[in-house]
Order: sequence, then structure tokens, then C-alpha cells
Amino acid sequence: MFLQKKRELKIIYLLSLIFCICLYTRYGRQWGYDTISYIRAWDNISNLQLDLWRTPIYPIFIGITKIVFGAHYLIAGVIIQHIVFIISIGYFYILSCNTIKNNRISWWLTAIYALYPCIPTWNCFIQTEAFAIYSMVFLLYFTIEVYKESNMKNSLLFLFWLLFHIFLRPSQVFLLPVFGVGFTLLYIKSRNKTNAIRTLTCISIACISMLFYIYSFYNSFGVFTPCGIGVLNKYCMLRKDSVINEVTIQNSSFRKYIIEKNDLYKGTQTPIDSVDLYKEAEYGIETFGLRLVSEELSHSPDRTIGYSLNSLILRIQKASNDSFLYTYLQKWTKLSIITDVIGVRLNAIFWVLFIFILLLLRYIWRYKCIPWFTFTLLLIAGSQLIITIVACQDEWGRLIMPAISVYLIIIGLLCSMLQFKTIECPLLE
Repeated sequence: MFLQKKRELKIIYLLSLIFCICLYTRYGRQWGYDTISYIRAWDNISNLQLDLWRTPIYPIFIGITKIVFGAHYLIAGVIIQHIVFIISIGYFYILSCNTIKNNRISWWLTAIYALYPCIPTWNCFIQTEAFAIYSMVFLLYFTIEVYKESNMKNSLLFLFWLLFHIFLRPSQVFLLPVFGVGFTLLYIKSRNKTNAIRTLTCISIACISMLFYIYSFYNSFGVFTPCGIGVLNKYCMLRKDSVINEVTIQNSSFRKYIIEKNDLYKGTQTPIDSVDLYKEAEYGIETFGLRLVSEELSHSPDRTIGYSLNSLILRIQKASNDSFLYTYLQKWTKLSIITDVIGVRLNAIFWVLFIFILLLLRYIWRYKCIPWFTFTLLLIAGSQLIITIVACQDEWGRLIMPAISVYLIIIGLLCSMLQFKTIECPLLE
């Protein structure tokens, strides 16, 4: 069945392979701003120490390529990412077919996934975006597989990809309660409850693993979080909005640091550059400690409910105009011609989810049944969007990339629902 489905993608595989070869030949390995932090993280992890900024999966990947390929490890990492992308195409197609039950729609969605100048370009960067996109595809694929046939192999593969994904991008930890809700719903609906119980056990193991890691991080750095990026983003957002009040800062050295930075930008109309602000926050946290910075930021009296709502509304407005199917390469190459002409903004996703929710509610009302997997996809899509906007300072189009496969499948489901007036998919019942 798997090979038969993959044969339907010959032309997509061929064009994707050509595209990847062209990307590698023309751009090779690109250096993103976060790349150096992953390389440094491996130095800490290889010495059995937790890293302040990065969870272990991607640094370990870099470390393995460094051990195996020596000085050429970054190029080897790029090639491996291209290979994993090619492999993921077939899994995405089968995932789409199983979910949408319309091979034509699934084929076109797969063509967009594989050929639109966005996803493949992330293979050129030594950053987590590429693996985050593909691991979500594998995770959703094995979510369906463990539902169809709940054997030990499928359960372990589901657990592996769930752990891989949340430890690759700690912001994806929201998947634990989302899958918990989805499989609890399946448990309530299903006559054979073994599948749901086994999968809920896997989710519980993942929760325990993440809690153990967070507790270890707390013992090392004093903040109950899987990494320091959340505090860094909080610092950047408060600094951008100029609401860090130096009067309330108790540590004299950190107060002096904030006063110097406030004086630097006081009276200027020039927006604070995000990279400079990122470096400022990074230096402040590394100098004064994650715990101290986190506590001092939480004391600011200017962080009122009114401020928080206003800041959130401004971020929603800015995020809605950010690119969907975002790529760093569009800044530097002629790919921007394509992405600018036919590119989609994140505000389109707001409307897609809104319409999808209305149609799903109509389906639930009509059939008195909640399709558990469709509901889980909707929770993932909504949670990813909310967390990206609420917790991140900018580059929302990049940070939403892990859920790109979910949004594409929801668009396909929406097309199918509009075409057939219902969700024609027994698997989802």
C-alpha cells in the first residue's frame, strides 16, 4: 500500500530531487543567526551539561555529523536534511490521503509541500526548521498508524517522533495536552479502547520525560522551563515596547545595564533592530543569570493588563502581514519574485481556521459526532498560531513552520468539505 501510493508521486519526487540538487549546488550551506548557538550547545551536551539556550536533539544531530564527517559536518547536515525532506514527501501524501480521502486534493497538496519555494529551502540552513517540519509529518503519520493498528512497533514510533519533536523545538510541548485531549476523545468514542490507552501511555511517558528535563534545567539555571529562549523573547518584547522600569529593578548591576540600554534608544525614532536586541538580551542573561533576569522582568509595574492587551493586539496586526510559507532565502535570492507574487500572509490562515471551525461545528451538530483526528488537527493548528503570536517577538512566519503540514491538510479538508458538503472520511469517526 505504501509503495503503491508513492508510485503516484513520480513526477513530484523527480522535480523535488532536481530542486534539492539545484539548491545545494547554488546555495550549499547557509549560516542562520541561530546556527552558532546549536554548535555551541553540542559542546555543553557532549560534556553532559544542559545548554542554556537549546534542547538536545538538534545539537546531538550536529555532534553526530561532526564525529562522522569531521570538518565537513555542516555540509553533511545540509545533505541529510535534503534526504529527510525527500523521504517525508511520501509520508505527507499518505497522511493527506488517509485524512482527506481525496487523492486528487492530496496530490496537489503534496506538490505544494514539495515544490513551492519555501520548505525545501530550509534544508540549506543549519537550524531546526527543516527537521521540525518533517518530524511533524512523521508524527501525524504514526498517529494515524497507531490508531489503525495499535501494535508495539507503531506505538514506539509514535512515542519516538513525539519525543523527537518536543525536544527539537520546546515550544511544541503544547502537543502533549493536545494529543492527550485527542486520544481521550478517541477513548470515549471507541469500542476497542486498547489503542487509546496504549497511546495515552506513550503521551504520559513523553510528559514525564519533559518534566524531568525541565526539572533538571531548573536545578541548573533556576527557571522552570526547558530552555532560556522564552525569557529572552520576554525581554525583547518588553524592551521593544519600552516598558522595562529600571526603578523596580533590585539588582544594581542589572539596573545599570538596563539604564544604559534605555539611554541608548531614548529620544530616537529609529526602531530597535531585532538582531541587536537579541544580542542585548542574550548578553544580559548570560551575564546576570537566567533566574535573575526572569525575576526582574516580572516585577515591572508597567506590565498591566492594558499594556498586555495592547501589545498582543499590535503583535496580531504585525503577524497577520507576515509571510505564510516563509523562507530566509527569499531575502537574498530571486525566489522572492515567486513568494511575493503568489505568497500568502498569515491573515489568510486566520480566515481558513475560522471557516473550518464553522463547517466542523455544522458537521458535529448534524451527525452528533466529533471526528477525533480532525479535532486534534484543529487544536494543533490553533495552538501553534496562538503560541507563536503570544510568545514570540517577530518572524512569526518562520516560527509557525513546524505546523505547516497541519495547515496544508486543513486546507485540503476544507476543500473536501466544501466539495462533498461533509467530511467524507470514516477514519476520523
